[in-house]
Amino acid sequence: MIPHISKIDMNEKNEIKKRLNESFELVFFLIFPIIFGILGISKDFSNIYFGNGFSKASDIMNMLTLTIIFAGIANVIRTNYLIPFAKDNIYVKSTMIRSKYKLNIKFDFN
Repeated sequence: MIPHISKIDMNEKNEIKKRLNESFELVFFLIFPIIFGILGISKDFSNIYFGNGFSKASDIMNMLTLTIIFAGIANVIRTNYLIPFAKDNIYVKSTMIRSKYKLNIKFDFN
């Protein structure tokens, strides 16, 4: 989608919104079956793959399914809006903030 969005004139807001909506629809079309699939098999998967001692892993897998939604939204915004319209500095700043946040969490729990 980056080439398609990049060739659109900045003044054609309706075309940009249309492309973004198409991307969001596709992402949500793929994300929700994945989430419900993980929620459906997480308990059996964790018991079979990790063993009975790791039954709590299914709860963690269920909680982490929320990150799939946020990752999909972030990917659409990054590849269809920020990068094609030369707003890389916003993307880089958000990546740096996220990295610092993750490092702080990592060192707090160690």
